[in-house]
Amino acid sequence: MDTDEVSRRVQKCLRKFLDSSGRKDQAISGQTNLHTGFGFSSDEGLDLVLELCDEFNYEFPNDFNPVIHRDGKRGNSVNELTAAVSHYLANAKASA
Repeated sequence: MDTDEVSRRVQKCLRKFLDSSGRKDQAISGQTNLHTGFGFSSDEGLDLVLELCDEFNYEFPNDFNPVIHRDGKRGNSVNELTAAVSHYLANAKASA
């Protein structure tokens, strides 16, 4: 799956999640920070990862929080989330 396809599907999940959480007017751009830009909490990351699991038919690792950057000090941007999803999917394909 190419990066554009992953990006489109990640943004589809984000749009669905934003709409269902009452944030319908939020625009999505690659630079938007999921934590500070959308106001997603770390707990909402658990719900978002379930959406991503369904969309990609893949079980992301239990420690994957799509909202918080892996360094734990800031939120992910939409582009960083897309890169992380691409990374996990590529590793899963290589392991298969």
